[in-house]
Amino acid sequence: MNAIHLIGRLTKDPDMRYLPGTETASTNFQIAVRRNFKNREGNYDSDFIQVQVLGKPAEAAANYLRKGNRCAVDGRLQIDNWKDEKSGEWKSFTKVIATNVEFLESANSTPTIPEEPQYNPPEGFGDDIGYNTVDDDDVPF
Repeated sequence: MNAIHLIGRLTKDPDMRYLPGTETASTNFQIAVRRNFKNREGNYDSDFIQVQVLGKPAEAAANYLRKGNRCAVDGRLQIDNWKDEKSGEWKSFTKVIATNVEFLESANSTPTIPEEPQYNPPEGFGDDIGYNTVDDDDVPF
């Protein structure tokens, strides 16, 4: 089975074109997907993955995705091989053919860090509690 599921951020705006001789839209974009482990320096590396989506989903991706937006991609991995006529070497290009693209942020949204919820206790709450009355020997753990 050839199935791939990715979540990442677009590295640039998507590029939509129509396939020659057809009215089928083809949109290409690249997403940066963070690896789930740290390198020797203690930082996370990212993989930059090419994605192609066809048809109506391609038009939606071109209209609503922008550089920096997070998206989820479901599809299959495809490796194209060809022989370079000049050098005679075999070359390859790996990409994901997307069957589904889910927009995790709107095109004009900016990522934000949610604020900590603020809790303000009622006035006088806890005034009768003696904070220093518990002896460490009384605590069972």
